[in-house]
Amino acid sequence: MGRERDEHLRRLGRALDQTVELLDRAHEHRWGPWLRARRAALATDPARAVTALLAATGFAELTLDPAVGHEVDDDDVRALNDRLGRLRATIHAEARALEAGG
Repeated sequence: MGRERDEHLRRLGRALDQTVELLDRAHEHRWGPWLRARRAALATDPARAVTALLAATGFAELTLDPAVGHEVDDDDVRALNDRLGRLRATIHAEARALEAGG
């Protein structure tokens, strides 16, 4: 079970890294730093990081939108939000798997 847990942690960490990178490029100033802190917490207190990620309901509603100050091209909004949605789904799935003991 340790190997499976390590794999979930690796996938979760990678998804968090990619999400933070995406949000940083878009100048999303609330969730990028918050996710960066949860990413750091995976190394020291994974259970607490997972609990926080699963409780972050506002993150589920986040969309990148130049109308609210995100620095994204109008032509890229749909693709970036699709990518954000896939990353968010991976984060949720991996966090759930870890919460379940995986």
